[in-house]
Amino acid sequence: MHYIVGTQVKSNSLHPAPQSSSKLRSVGAVQLKRKVVSDHFLPGEIYTLYYIKKTEDKQFAYTFQNNGTEEKFDIIFENAKAADVYLARVMGDKLPDYEKFYDKNAR
Repeated sequence: MHYIVGTQVKSNSLHPAPQSSSKLRSVGAVQLKRKVVSDHFLPGEIYTLYYIKKTEDKQFAYTFQNNGTEEKFDIIFENAKAADVYLARVMGDKLPDYEKFYDKNAR
């Protein structure tokens, strides 16, 4: 579980637009386009991971609170890893490779 209660989530809604390899461009000149990453998180709004609980059917319910409106909503995930992958995508994060880390340190 990478993201814990108290984690602040801000949707990373700007991503570099694909570039054609046939066109030259100056360094640092990256055209940005808006991309919808999630139906739950509005671009520019900040949310806090408010609560995590295991449901009766062994899934995970993550409760988020919009910091501006204090509105809360749940998102259900099959497991904690699915939640981590989803949140990393929303925030534009790259998750560490925990399996590789633990395999390396278990020797």
